[in-house]
Amino acid sequence: MRRQQQAETDLLRSGRVVIALVVMMIILAVFGGRYLEVESRIDRDDFSRKQNTWIRMDSMLRSMWLTQGRPERVSVTLWGDDNPTWVRMSENGWPVPDIRSAEGCIKLWQQILGEESAQDFGKGKLSAHYDKADMACRFVSVQGDSLSYQLSSGRLLTISQANNNSI
Repeated sequence: MRRQQQAETDLLRSGRVVIALVVMMIILAVFGGRYLEVESRIDRDDFSRKQNTWIRMDSMLRSMWLTQGRPERVSVTLWGDDNPTWVRMSENGWPVPDIRSAEGCIKLWQQILGEESAQDFGKGKLSAHYDKADMACRFVSVQGDSLSYQLSSGRLLTISQANNNSI
């Protein structure tokens, strides 16, 4: 009888440990999922801020192009950097890449949004594509949000996967 009581006690202890582990796994799953949601939201907000910054910088560069007599390149100092950045302008006054390719689009992103922002390509948070047919640079975030910049008109099209709206 004593062995049976010992076996039952051991079984109850084991059951408690299993239940505790299951509860901890559930808690970790809930908080882990929320953490990933928050991280995704932060990345989406960051991409949205970059879109807004692009719009402001695009307008500023065009204004500089007009006031400087429509030169082929406009010099601008970004983000407190001591070295000026030279941005090539189209004949219509919109920033364009030196080379019409994905690499050229990445370089244009860097010229407009700064060196730090271009690091997102190396981290895999952003990808760049050049669309020859539309003459556009397209930037896509990991979440699927995208920004399409038409080189001839300076038109910026944004698509957000959060609400599937086009702006």
